[in-house]
Amino acid sequence: MKTRKALILFFLSIISLNIYSQLKVKENGKTIIGLDRSDDDSSNILSASVFGTGGEYRYGSKIAFGDFGRYETYSWNVFIGEYLNYDSDRLWLHGKNGIYLTYSNGDYVIGSYDVNNGNIFNFNCEVWSNGIKLTSDERLKININKISNSTTNLLKLTGVSYNLLDKQNILKNKKQEKSSNEFNTTSLTEKEKKDEVFFEAYNANVLNAKPKHLGFLAQDLQKVFPELVDKDSLGYYSVDYIGLIPVIIEAFKEQQNAIDSLNQRLAVLVSKPISKVSPNKSTLPIETEMLTYPVLDQNIPNPFNTSTTIGYYLPNTITNASIYIYDMNGVQLKRYSINQRGKGNVTIQGSELNAGMYLYALIADGNVIDTKRMILTK
Repeated sequence: MKTRKALILFFLSIISLNIYSQLKVKENGKTIIGLDRSDDDSSNILSASVFGTGGEYRYGSKIAFGDFGRYETYSWNVFIGEYLNYDSDRLWLHGKNGIYLTYSNGDYVIGSYDVNNGNIFNFNCEVWSNGIKLTSDERLKININKISNSTTNLLKLTGVSYNLLDKQNILKNKKQEKSSNEFNTTSLTEKEKKDEVFFEAYNANVLNAKPKHLGFLAQDLQKVFPELVDKDSLGYYSVDYIGLIPVIIEAFKEQQNAIDSLNQRLAVLVSKPISKVSPNKSTLPIETEMLTYPVLDQNIPNPFNTSTTIGYYLPNTITNASIYIYDMNGVQLKRYSINQRGKGNVTIQGSELNAGMYLYALIADGNVIDTKRMILTK
């Protein structure tokens, strides 16, 4: 029996020595976790050091919070440590379901990545940078299609100026209103009361600091470019303004094509006599036999009440062409496919539309050639 007790005491002493060797508190109050390196931190700057088990430099240290789990079951839950399994000197901040950066009492989220909200890192603050580059390699894209009708769609948008409220403060105020009856300010210490006054003043400054912004209302943009608008888990909309850049570029190209077409038409008008055409004839009012570009003419008669004729010219190089009819809000009402090349016309019956003003456009091979107005009377 004595021998057994002696063995138990011996093993307990070995275990206690082993534990003590892994966790030390030095005379200066510095805490050491892991195998200590006596020559580290010679200036005694650190209050605590955590050493790993890797190599001479004790790399690979990590601290887990709560349950940690097993790597093979994807259960590395919440920890902070060194990235990779060698002396990388890179911080690894890991949360299996996400990472939240907060301040104050934790209910103001500065930035967050939550796997339940998709592959999104959300910042609730201004983000400043010397530059931003987005991945755009052709090899990483599928279903690539040319953007069409850019000018027409951009004309449907309305730019606005506005003051932006702070979403986090709105959510915080709602939460505070909900729990105000349960909060007892008399139990606060003097320091807590000072902190409360400070953050109330800070939040008031945030809400009152409303610099002017320029942009779009997401709900309006969604009607025209739904692919540029997203909604978060709380129901708030966000806009991909960078995604508007290719739309603007294509609209610029469409307008430039229209300008080039007008310049060529002007050159023809200057160099050739204008044909005298009666309103009942379908020929175009300019000489077009030698043109190499499409032409859209003003409808005749205009205004009209029974029918009107839209003249056009298409060179043989055009593959696909149509005339579209829009209301003044940009909503497409009619489409007339054009198969004839050279001079031609499309007749619009007044009975197919309500009285009012309309836009019509010639679109050839995906480009807006020209847009004009016509008026239908009762």
